[in-house]
Amino acid sequence: MSSKNIELISIKEYVSVLKKVLPSYVFQTNKFQLIVIFLHSIGVISFIALSVMTNNVFLKIIYSIVAGHSLGVIGLIGHEVLHGTVVKKRRWQYLVGGYCIFQFGLHPKMWKAWHNVEHHQSTQDPKTDPDCFGHVLIYKKSKVLRFLETIAPGSGKKRSFFFLFYWFSLHTIIVAFFDSKSFLDFRYRLISQIYLIFILASWIFLTLFLGGFNAFVFAFLIPLSISNFLMMSYIATQHFLSPLTVTTNDPLINSLTVRSPKWIERLHVNTGYHAVHHIFPSLNPKYAPIVNDAIKELWPGRIREMSHLKALKQIYRTPRFYSKWNVLQNPRTGEKVQTLYSSMDNDPVS
Repeated sequence: MSSKNIELISIKEYVSVLKKVLPSYVFQTNKFQLIVIFLHSIGVISFIALSVMTNNVFLKIIYSIVAGHSLGVIGLIGHEVLHGTVVKKRRWQYLVGGYCIFQFGLHPKMWKAWHNVEHHQSTQDPKTDPDCFGHVLIYKKSKVLRFLETIAPGSGKKRSFFFLFYWFSLHTIIVAFFDSKSFLDFRYRLISQIYLIFILASWIFLTLFLGGFNAFVFAFLIPLSISNFLMMSYIATQHFLSPLTVTTNDPLINSLTVRSPKWIERLHVNTGYHAVHHIFPSLNPKYAPIVNDAIKELWPGRIREMSHLKALKQIYRTPRFYSKWNVLQNPRTGEKVQTLYSSMDNDPVS
């Protein structure tokens, strides 16, 4: 595909073309994921109990990691529930989806406003996408961003190694208390803040004060860290390496599909098919491979795919701020790295 002829395509255009060729069953809900939530919930309870009861430190860690992984999978499914791909009725979306993400103290209405609305409608817009670090000029004006850069992947700082293990929880707190004006009216903003404080305080009380330091570490800290890591390992890789798209929200340009062995993809409910998700947010990822294949046939060479492991390595090798639409820059060192689609001759977002 010639780089000179690449132009941004809107989500509406992709949807219009794809709906003509896709079978109707791919737009059905997948209620089987309710059973998956139930099974992983049993796993969380069981392995947390085992981690607290055993005296073997090695087994404690293993049990806590397994519990955290199940928490993370529940969180991934919660993302789908709140997009309406599992159940259609809104009250059930809030109930089931809220259960899936309560571990972060994240109110389901706040998540819908933050993710479904702001992120999906403004993907990779440096001014309005809450998941985009933004332009280097913004960095220079913000003390908060100057600090966040030092803990983010690509900063070159040792502390950035831990970013994926806590960022989803920390970002939730930031959105609730500092960016919430962009997402919710006062009533829901206050409800989200109280909800977050209550959930986190309950987690800490039930573990630290009732079970002691042992329970705090193995029933709270490690499982929640692993859940954060699983969530962020997908969130970070799916956009951090992609160019900005201001004029047109083009999911094949601003989103990266990350691939893993089939059994891992099934275990993680096909979360890696992110370009498909941004075209059809209400399509259950069970059917994402079918849509992904259709995209490859209709727009050969346009979609970007990368090994999940390789993408994780790349986000630690590249800066997080943009000096141009297709150039990432370390604002402290000046190091510049081109994004995916950096070979495009024309600047489609200027």
